Amino acid sequence: MTDDTLIPVVPSFALATVGGGLDTMPGVPGLPLGNVEQPPQRTAVHSIRPVDTNGHVVDKTVLTALDWRPGDQLSWRICGGLIVITRPGFGRRGITKHGHLPLPAAIRRSAGIRIHDRVLLAADPEQALLVVYPAHVVDEILARRFCEGAGQ
Repeated sequence: MTDDTLIPVVPSFALATVGGGLDTMPGVPGLPLGNVEQPPQRTAVHSIRPVDTNGHVVDKTVLTALDWRPGDQLSWRICGGLIVITRPGFGRRGITKHGHLPLPAAIRRSAGIRIHDRVLLAADPEQALLVVYPAHVVDEILARRFCEGAGQ
């Protein structure tokens, strides 16, 4: 075997110019760059937290993403079994002085949420909107998605 059999496979770095790099080597075409699609930009912030004995949910990350601060008034409504929370609110309640998110008892009952239940918080900072998913709703969504994926 002679040394010239390796020339097409391993280019000589001595042929490269000092300032030009490998792209100026004669007879060595550049490799095409693939288009890598970036995943869609996500702005939503999610968290799963328990409801404490006072009916509050403690999650600083979600509230910070929404730019909701202690004293901000909130509005709650039930929509399709979910709690939809917006600001500004028209009631007397809002983010507590400790930065906790209150879920009023009537709203919790309407959504089927009990003390110590875990809830999924889904915040959309662009819309200044927070949706609270009760655990039983998350279970239904996951079960449906599993059945779709399993072809059932």
